[in-house]
This record gives sequence, C-alpha cells and structure tokens, in this order.
Amino acid sequence: MGCHPPYNPRMTSSKRLMACTATVLALAGCSSHNESQQPQSSAATSSSPQASVATADTRAALRKIVEHFGLQMQKVSTLAPTEAIRRELPQVYGDVLSPELLADWKAHPDHAVGREGSSPWPARIEIGHLDCAHDDACRATGNVDYITSNEVAHGGVFMRRAISLQLARTSLGLRITAVHLEPARE
Repeated sequence: MGCHPPYNPRMTSSKRLMACTATVLALAGCSSHNESQQPQSSAATSSSPQASVATADTRAALRKIVEHFGLQMQKVSTLAPTEAIRRELPQVYGDVLSPELLADWKAHPDHAVGREGSSPWPARIEIGHLDCAHDDACRATGNVDYITSNEVAHGGVFMRRAISLQLARTSLGLRITAVHLEPARE
C-alpha cells in the first residue's frame, strides 16, 4: 500500500464528489458566519455607521481606561481577606470603575477581578475590539495577559484569558460599568 490512504471500495466517485462538496459548503458557511460575527474594531475599518459613532478622542480615552485597569489588576489580591479586598478596591480601581460597579464589588468581593494567586498574575489587557453604540456607551473585548517570573525575565505570556468590559459616561466621566473575565482554561 505504501503512502496511499486506505481504499474504500464502497466510496464511489459520486460519493467522493458529494463528500467534498459538503465539506466545501460547510467550510464556506463557517467562514462567512465567523466574518459576520466579528465586531468592528475601529471607525477607519468599519462601514457600519453604528461602529463609527464614538469620536477618536473618546476611543483613545476608553482605551486608556481599559489599559490602566489591566495594569491595576495585579494590585488586587482576590484571595485576601474580605475586608482587605474592600479596602483595596477604591484605592486601586476607584479612578476607572463606575460608582455602581465599585459598590457591587465592595458588597460582593467575590465578584471583583484581580490577582488570583502568587503566580501567574495579570500583567495587562490587550484590547481586541472596541465597539461603541454611541459616544457614551462602548464595549471592549480582548485578553488579559498573565505572566510569571519566567516571562518577566525572558518575555512572552504564560496564558491569556478573554475579557469583556462595558464602559459608559457616568457623573465622574468615562468609567467601566461591567466586567466579565472568562475562566482560565485547564
């Protein structure tokens, strides 16, 4: 037989053609389905009028808030005693969270996101998409990059976790109003 795949005598030419056609159609369907699901990342690459509503200044401010939040995540130990977490939250996240989200996390420290152990720890948020319905409400999605001392010394990322953040204009300015961090993969 050599390098040839196993031969199936019941697989006629027409059956092979039908199988190939079905495979091509399935892959084409998956491809077009995925493309229509991907959110637009910026006004420059979007033909959707809804995605281009936020001004460039607003988008820059939102990116700065999300990136700052990502840098601050390592400063909140979610394994610390409840009272310690409650004290840390306003000091670390007070300038980026809405008053309502901050109050929720203080009331329920188990809802807060942050450092979940000594290693690995969250280092930053890489923003994948920033979608704005209007200038006052946006959704940022991306990944939290986690590192260990090995990545500090040699570069790289230990693992990534998907994150989505809702942002809105509040009485204090642009703030994060909701956070969803995907569980770590095992």
